[in-house]
Amino acid sequence: MMSNKDQEELTKAYRIYNILYWIKSKAPESITAKEAFNKFQKEYPIFKPREHPDLSTWSSGVQQILPVSPLSVEQIIEYDPSELTKLLLTFQDESILTGPNRAGLLDELTKAVKVSFNFSTELAKFLINTNIWEDDVWYSIIQGWMTYDLTAEKWKAIIDILLLSNLALPKIRSIGDILENTIEKKPDTIDTETLPLLEKFSDEYWESLINSQSESSKDYDWLMKALNNPAGRVVLFWVKTLSKKYISQDQPFPDAYKRRFEQVIKTNHISAHIGKTVLASQLNFLYYRDPEWTKNNLLPLFDWDFNKEIAEACWDGFLYWGKIPPGLIDDFKILLNNAFNFIPVRFNEKRDRVLRFVEGLIFAAPSLSLKSSWFYEILKKIKPEERKALLNNIKFSIRELTDKQKVKFWNEWLREYWEDRLDSIPVPLEKNEAGGLIELVPEFVNIFPETLPFIARTKEFELEHSILLDELKESQIIEKYPDETKELLIHIISKSDVPPYHNADFVNLYIKLKKLLSEADLRQLKEKLLERGCVLPE
Repeated sequence: MMSNKDQEELTKAYRIYNILYWIKSKAPESITAKEAFNKFQKEYPIFKPREHPDLSTWSSGVQQILPVSPLSVEQIIEYDPSELTKLLLTFQDESILTGPNRAGLLDELTKAVKVSFNFSTELAKFLINTNIWEDDVWYSIIQGWMTYDLTAEKWKAIIDILLLSNLALPKIRSIGDILENTIEKKPDTIDTETLPLLEKFSDEYWESLINSQSESSKDYDWLMKALNNPAGRVVLFWVKTLSKKYISQDQPFPDAYKRRFEQVIKTNHISAHIGKTVLASQLNFLYYRDPEWTKNNLLPLFDWDFNKEIAEACWDGFLYWGKIPPGLIDDFKILLNNAFNFIPVRFNEKRDRVLRFVEGLIFAAPSLSLKSSWFYEILKKIKPEERKALLNNIKFSIRELTDKQKVKFWNEWLREYWEDRLDSIPVPLEKNEAGGLIELVPEFVNIFPETLPFIARTKEFELEHSILLDELKESQIIEKYPDETKELLIHIISKSDVPPYHNADFVNLYIKLKKLLSEADLRQLKEKLLERGCVLPE
């Protein structure tokens, strides 16, 4: 057996062999190249040239792999249900790249369902009677049904067949898809005769789901699970039906929907927890329709002390799709504060989303956020980089304000907040967060001089990956307040370790200031820039 060392030597020799072969091929007139190759070939007679000796890897081109069915639509419709079922269960790809494949067969099955509703119901009935629950087969059938503008008569035929499955109904996972898809994309097809059929069937399907075997919820991405789970799709069907079919806004939603949602809330089953994720994601809509019911029944689920698993499911849905209703702002101040105790640091994205809601509450009532303890309690719990991220979010929101609103926000919130942070309230000010405060300055063009005392008191700050200098160059601050801009630049150079790659930004700002200030006024800034190694124009 060849040793690893011998194998490495042989591999190295083969590379040299291919290089020599390539040189000989490209320079056939070269005697030296020919002799070198022949000598190497004699030494290693087993070697043969690669197809592409000048490359270590290559591609022979791209081939498109299309779905190809072993049967046409017409053949599928004419097939005996027993034989067709056998084929659907056993057929696999004949070749990786060519020939009929399973995807093609299932695509043609969906097309056959579109062509013949009667064929589809007979096949579905046969599958149920023979206990066939293959997910991709049922998915293809239901995808075909979803193309129809289903009448009450057709829905009744489908429902009657599906209910034949009895306790096996949860195995047909795509049922949730057709319910949610119909109310979302074809609500006009659901008339007064059809709606009660779908509601009753959704209740029966839900009952079968929560009576099926539960599963572990460890490390769930709850919202993604809900969007791809029949339980989540059923609850989405209910919420969207409430939105599209019960549109009277001056009264609470019907008692039947309260019962449905309360069953989701009170049932201890993985399907019900997935349903809670959906309800939590729609908190704002549900509160708008029925504030009292929503506050009393849905809001308590967000409390981590009530049930950790349920709270995690609810927060997961809410953080991605939810909005805080104005009437629940005070409640969410407490809930957001508590969330940082339970959402682990490793879930950075979820914590970032909580911070976005914190920022939203700041702008909802700026003057109140500092006068109550909820906000500063959150600052104590989050990491320095999260406090910096919060300032980044605040900066983007400030940009959406009018000049008048910016002045109001400075007076009602930012001035006092900066003052407190300089005094280490509620925790010491870290360099990166201090840099984040200074980065807010270009947004306050009309009151820029008012920010300077706060900047002067900010002694150490970090601007390593900052675009502050570029923003200053593009803002009107430099033209309106050239002296103050000069003082800001001197302070930045003196108190922050700004990386050398920002030297060009400093030079550009200096050039603009040179047109506005005298040489004497710029002397100190010029000295600071030269000490940094900046190359200044004469």
